[in-house]
This record gives sequence, structure tokens and C-alpha cells, in this order.
Amino acid sequence: MSNGMTRQALSRQDQKAATRALFLKVGRRVFAKHGFDVTSVAMLCRAARTTHGALYHHFPSKLDLFVAVFDELTHEVAAKVRRATEHTAGWAQVEAACDTYLDACTDPDVQAILFRDGPRVLTSDTFDAIDHGANEPLVTELLTRWIGAGSMSRTTIAIVARMLGGAFAEAGAAIAASEDPQAGRAAVGKILLGWIGTLRSGFDVKL
Repeated sequence: MSNGMTRQALSRQDQKAATRALFLKVGRRVFAKHGFDVTSVAMLCRAARTTHGALYHHFPSKLDLFVAVFDELTHEVAAKVRRATEHTAGWAQVEAACDTYLDACTDPDVQAILFRDGPRVLTSDTFDAIDHGANEPLVTELLTRWIGAGSMSRTTIAIVARMLGGAFAEAGAAIAASEDPQAGRAAVGKILLGWIGTLRSGFDVKL
């Protein structure tokens, strides 16, 4: 393949990637503003200033685009939590992870897509696959790190990871359902950290 053909192929790939990224960006904005049910393919295409064919080339349906948006946003939140723990240690790292996650849950996009529409629109298998793919490895990694550093009592990581993941999910849902997300975040934060505090080194927790 000549250099010219290689550059042309790469250019097509870049264009496809850029178009897909555009639909993800637009999809997030439109789904968050109008909700999945009200959002139509026509609305998405108008917002992206492109054709129905262009959207269907990347996403066979509105639902497929929503799944991709949900997946991207779920991994973004997990990445924020991971970054927040990189420059802290000990119990401060536990608090940083909790604070970062709860702060993310006050974002209107996160509330609308991850907590209001996501659990309702996606099948349980799709929802669980995305949620566990992004969050379970992170929670397991953090628990392993905290136990290794002596910040938490030794326990059965797999069981506690599932319980902790469920607690975080319920905390996010509570914030999303609150009339005042900031007040909800403050109340939920105290409860969540209080519960996680029972796992702190010095408590005898064996599961």
C-alpha cells in the first residue's frame, strides 16, 4: 500500500472516529436534557447537523446510541474516582474516592443518564455488564489497596466489593432523586462514609 493510500485510509478512520465521537457528545447532551423517551433520531441528527444515515452507520438505533453514551459516562466517572486516589494515601484516599464519586453524582448528565434513564431503559444484562465492567474492577482494586495499606481490616474482598458497589449505586440514585442534589449529596455522604468507616482498620470485620 502506498503512503498516499495509507494516509487516505487513516483519514477515513479519523473521520469515522470523529463522527462517532460527535454523536456520543450530542447524544449525551440531548438524552440528558430531554430524556430517552422524548429524544428522537431526528432531534439527535438536527443537534449533530448530520443525516439519519450517518447516525445509523454508527449506531443501528437510538437505543444503541444510548447504550454507548451510558457506557462512556460510566467509565468516565470510574476514571475520575481512580485519578482522585492517585495522590492520596491511607484513609484520605478512601475519602477522596467517596467524595469524587458523590460529586460526580450531582452532575445533571450523570443523574439523567446513569440513574434515571439507564436502569429503566437498558436490559438488566446490558446494565450489569457495563456497570460491573467499569466499577467492579475499580472497587476491587481500591479495596485491595486499602487493605494492603492497613487502612481497612482484612475481609473477603469479593463480597465487600459487591456490597460497596451496591452502596455507591444506591447513594448515586438517592442524590439523583433528591430535589436539592447538593443537600442530598451532603446527607448521603455522611451515611456512606459512616458505613464504610465500619470497615476501617481497627474494626473486627470478617465476612
